[in-house]
Amino acid sequence: MGDGDVNVSRISGDVSGVPSNVTISNKKTTSGKGKYGALFNNYAYVSFSFTAKNPIGNTTDFSVMIRVSESGNTF
Repeated sequence: MGDGDVNVSRISGDVSGVPSNVTISNKKTTSGKGKYGALFNNYAYVSFSFTAKNPIGNTTDFSVMIRVSESGNTF
């Protein structure tokens, strides 16, 4: 069990490996804290999202979130 305190710093996110004819927009990186249980099990998270637009105009939203618990586990 950890000490109950969880923090993230220097958050960033980016997109790579997409074809040159795909447009990436609305990139957003956020972070915060949460709790799994009533008293313990704190976690910190980083979330990254973006929109991809293909050459014919179809768009798809993507997102990923990583959570790290106070004991160092990732979810």
